[in-house]
Amino acid sequence: LQMMERTPEYSRSRRVLRPYQEDISSRFREALLDTGRAQIVLATGLGKTLIMAEVTADLLRDHLVAEDRVLVVAHTRELVDQLHKSFWYQLPKWTPTHRLTGAEEPTFWDGITFATFQSVASRLDDLPSFGLVLVDEAHHIGADTFRQTIEALNPKMLGGVTATPWRGDGYDLDGILGPPLVRMGIAEGLQQGFLTEVDYRLLADNIDWNYVQEVSRYKYSLGQLNRRLIIPTRDDEAARRTWELFKEEKRRGGLVFSPTIMHAQTFCGDLRRYGLRAEVLSSETPPRERERQMSQFRAGQLDIVATVDLFNEGVDVPDVDFIVFLRATHSRRIFVQQLGRGLRTSPGKTKTVVLDFVTDL
Repeated sequence: LQMMERTPEYSRSRRVLRPYQEDISSRFREALLDTGRAQIVLATGLGKTLIMAEVTADLLRDHLVAEDRVLVVAHTRELVDQLHKSFWYQLPKWTPTHRLTGAEEPTFWDGITFATFQSVASRLDDLPSFGLVLVDEAHHIGADTFRQTIEALNPKMLGGVTATPWRGDGYDLDGILGPPLVRMGIAEGLQQGFLTEVDYRLLADNIDWNYVQEVSRYKYSLGQLNRRLIIPTRDDEAARRTWELFKEEKRRGGLVFSPTIMHAQTFCGDLRRYGLRAEVLSSETPPRERERQMSQFRAGQLDIVATVDLFNEGVDVPDVDFIVFLRATHSRRIFVQQLGRGLRTSPGKTKTVVLDFVTDL
């Protein structure tokens, strides 16, 4: 206890906010206190989690959160774990933190609870009241069950952060969170040097997709054909180009976005034939194995990780400097999310090379 008393109030690894982050934090805090609602829209890599953590720490320090209980919600366990660890660096040592996921439940609720939306929704009758609820990837609030859960919690203060506020159903998040206090996209982040420069390369194949569609027995659309077809010649050429540029550009870590899990497995096999250390991370990968592979990837023991949608949101791997698009998304939100995986800055990282083999037909 004496040693604990002598330790600094904050971690030595506490991050110093950039001027724009300080400004956004002040606006976020003021909006929560004045109106009980706050929303910020920041591109991936500009510090959404840092701002949430800083504002939460300040509000708890000043005893401005009812009953000193905060709930931070995300939609996947991986995001919850990442938020939990990221918050630690900004919190004073006296702030307790907990996790609510699956079968894991806190023994008490004071401080900050990090939870998956599903765990909160299934325990609404058993949860205490929270003075502040924060939602990461807040565009998910538009879903009916998510929205109903937030309404049931009915916090005095509700905040949300997102990089991609657009929803396919057109739902307006402003009705729940209020209009965005700040909007800073990829272009602004690049202009100000807060995001990594992008070297974007389009590589076209020689397949006549209109002809393929015409002779398709079931008259598949171009998007359906892109998802269903594995064309060995095209994929082998894409794998060869991926290997060449990974080596030529001396990349540290790459992500491949495939149209299907089967395609990701096949493509990783092609990459391994060229000598790259490549593995598939998908929804079919057991959680423990997923964590092991992510640890290997972050440690530089894997060159390439191929996935479908698993890396769209929130996954923080700053050393990623190589992205390969092999699936057409037709979605602005998904494209921005996937591109954002390579935009975070890290020591020694000068640019991110993007290979686009689909050009979103």
